Amino acid sequence: MKLFHYKGRRIKPSDQYLVYRFVTGALVGIWLLAFLPFHLPFLWSSTWTLDAFQAHFIRPHGLVTLCISLFITAACAFLYYRYHHRHFKQIIHRQKLAKMILENGWYETKKVTSDSFFKDAPSGKTKETISTFPKVYYRLKNGHLHIQVEITLGKYQDPLLNLEKKLESGLYCELVSKELHDAYVEYVMVHDMRANRISIDAVTAQNGRLKLMKSLYWEYDQLPHMLIVGGTGGGKTYFILTLIEALSKTDAKLYVLDPKNADLADLSTVMPDVYHTKADMITCIDQFYADMMTRNENMKDMPNYKTGENYAYFGLPPNTLDTEASIEQGTQYLATLLKDAELKGVDDETVLQAYNYGGGFIDYVAERGSTYSFELAEAFAEAQSDGETVSYNNPVAVAENGGWRYGYGNMFYVDHVLQHLNHTDDDSNESIERITDGEFPTPDPSDYSGIHPEGECTYYVDNRRREIGAPLENSRLGDAGSWTPKAKASGMSTGSEPRAGAVMVYGYCQLNVSCRYGHVAFVETVNDDGSVVVSEMNWEAHNVINYRTVSASDASQLEYIY
Repeated sequence: MKLFHYKGRRIKPSDQYLVYRFVTGALVGIWLLAFLPFHLPFLWSSTWTLDAFQAHFIRPHGLVTLCISLFITAACAFLYYRYHHRHFKQIIHRQKLAKMILENGWYETKKVTSDSFFKDAPSGKTKETISTFPKVYYRLKNGHLHIQVEITLGKYQDPLLNLEKKLESGLYCELVSKELHDAYVEYVMVHDMRANRISIDAVTAQNGRLKLMKSLYWEYDQLPHMLIVGGTGGGKTYFILTLIEALSKTDAKLYVLDPKNADLADLSTVMPDVYHTKADMITCIDQFYADMMTRNENMKDMPNYKTGENYAYFGLPPNTLDTEASIEQGTQYLATLLKDAELKGVDDETVLQAYNYGGGFIDYVAERGSTYSFELAEAFAEAQSDGETVSYNNPVAVAENGGWRYGYGNMFYVDHVLQHLNHTDDDSNESIERITDGEFPTPDPSDYSGIHPEGECTYYVDNRRREIGAPLENSRLGDAGSWTPKAKASGMSTGSEPRAGAVMVYGYCQLNVSCRYGHVAFVETVNDDGSVVVSEMNWEAHNVINYRTVSASDASQLEYIY
């Protein structure tokens, strides 16, 4: 606890003449310092008489030194105003504050009678003097004015508690905050907006805050919401574009919703996730809300969770959603679409496209034969985008129409998904139930290959399943920790019972494995006591195969892909 809190310079009644006193005192002082050194020998050695002064100063030497000293004074005044303009502004502010109090009569006076020179004579004149002047303090710190006013419960308390309008107009500032402290109220104001302006290139975002002016920052980690207001033509759009331009240079995930289909909607030609149609915006908001709820649930599960804190407290970036949570949210959304599709009798391809377009596409297809076609996807996107097209140089699009799509969703989404699925027929993808328990061949990494990085746990398990004759139906499952939710989404068989030949999946951070990647292992044998013997890579060392026995207790907490 601080024993002393510096409030600033106290405003005094005499400050009503502060500018005059400062200017006069400074100019005269500088002139004397510049003029007197030329005449010190004369002043020290001569007798001070009028004739001597006239003879010394009223001559060419005296006039030249006068001109030099005046020039030095003017130069100092110019340099001061040029490089220390803020200091002079503070002097003007303090004078204005003193005049505000005096002209509004926010002070107490008392009558004082001066004594006569002769004791027997009648008393002298009576005059009023200030007996109580409110305690007002002025301070400039980090480009903000801090004006603190003492609260005394006196008759002038109400006007002193509502000074914001007077301060904004009188000091040409903008109120940032008004805080009530013990025994005083503090007004914090942005000072000299024009002089503190910066170019668009200087608007940068780093360390959880975005620089808006030389001394003004939007600390979005602490205050994540901003309301931008202003009249028509006031520059709101340019300001928003400046924010987007600055945030686009970070790893932020940006969504732009423009219900007017005006200037902001044009950003769709240079960045993703820009929406303006009603259906598109509703889908975006629904997905954003679902992600937000999942993210909040994840943070509440963290051991250092604290009520009232946001992502910044946990050291996470904005819009944080880890891989597992993102997949979980995606599978929940897909499950909702599948239920709706089952009720309305549409096919699986319709569900895939609806995952990109939104649930409205299911109704659209159900009303037109209940079977997906690219033509239906294209017509839906055309209607939702009002026929607007955007360049799209994806190989699928180039082969279909030369490289474009409608400006709503992605009408090629089904083709994109299907080209990444690694389907195999039943003859080559033998179920692990048909593999004899305990009869698996010895691992031979010399024949291993695949899409996963060599030496990782995913690389080994993917190859091990092919090695035993039961390749995974979908090898593109990402990081180890995401294998279970992605396998479920792909329709693969999963469960919590360990079986020989199954993939043992450790989720992110589960049982002290990597919170970034998770871990997978191959089940070699399930023992009678429930413990499980696994083979794996990257447990003891990178690109090294080892065997390990997992206790029955730990094995029961994990999930498996069959």
